[in-house]
Amino acid sequence: MSVKSNILKIGGGILVGAFGGKFLKSKAAQTAGVHIIAGAKIAGNSIKDGFEKCQASCSNAAAEADIIKEEHFNKKDENYREKIKADYEALKPAYDKIVEEEKKNADA
Repeated sequence: MSVKSNILKIGGGILVGAFGGKFLKSKAAQTAGVHIIAGAKIAGNSIKDGFEKCQASCSNAAAEADIIKEEHFNKKDENYREKIKADYEALKPAYDKIVEEEKKNADA
């Protein structure tokens, strides 16, 4: 790169910056900025409204899903408790026998 091209680039940057600064201070640029910000706020509000509508319609489905889940786990818990009780009843005599043998060995 030559010195001449670097000077031209620097000079061009200064000109663009000067005109850009004047443009940003102009009424047209301020109006455009205001419209861009307003459009972004409108889009944000419409997205928020859509999300709230979706959330409201989904809350009924979520409540129904919670009811189904509770019914499923309650049924599962009843079967589980019955199985544990049956296992306990089956193992209790063997456990009692082991406890009695340990007591006899401890007394001896």
